[in-house]
Amino acid sequence: MFTKSRAIIYARYSPRPQQAADNCESANIQIGKCTGYADMRNFALAAEPFIDKLTSGSTPLAKRPAGKKLVAALNKRTPIAHHVIITKLDRGFRNVSDCLDQITTWDQRGITLHIIDLGGATIDTASATGRLFLTLLAAMAAWERGIISERTSDAMRHSQANGRRMSDQTPYGWKRDPRNPALLTEIPREQAGIVAIVELHAAGYGLREIGRELMRRGRRCRGREWRHSTIKRILRRAGCP
Repeated sequence: MFTKSRAIIYARYSPRPQQAADNCESANIQIGKCTGYADMRNFALAAEPFIDKLTSGSTPLAKRPAGKKLVAALNKRTPIAHHVIITKLDRGFRNVSDCLDQITTWDQRGITLHIIDLGGATIDTASATGRLFLTLLAAMAAWERGIISERTSDAMRHSQANGRRMSDQTPYGWKRDPRNPALLTEIPREQAGIVAIVELHAAGYGLREIGRELMRRGRRCRGREWRHSTIKRILRRAGCP
């Protein structure tokens, strides 16, 4: 018979240069911590851990491969569990609205989110106080990322406004002035590509999803396929969190 003591674990690790998709050491550490927490709370694990490999936290939970399966399992008429365990907030969410939408839906279904590593403390959404604290935590995290992005993009825009290059590599969307290689001028087609990248990011697409969609539209990255690292740099320069 179904009981509310059943739990599921979610883990995610981000893309890293030259990292293989099966190199899930980070995920194993997360799973170990979550399993220990489940044992301490006397929760029965309802399924194998849901693991998103090499997945950016900027992608909404329901758009990630494992995250999509987790959300679907909890949206069934009878959810497979009433507790979701993650190690840190950014393992599950980096987008405030995505976080709040999910915990609101789960709260309505009696599903509690447990975050077990907040500087040595834990928090869950079973109480109004826990939900309030999580809301404030998510908002503060988004604010901090926004401040960093604003500083970075302001510096980039200031340099570009003065026609200066930021490095030896010419950023996508720009070309060197043949009369003065230290100055940059815009490439209209690539600038349109930047607009498309920002719009797809705002629509919730992940880095790799953006690359695939651009290729589908016939928009290549200077004659080659898109790399998620290139898209990430473009979004950072555009001031996107």
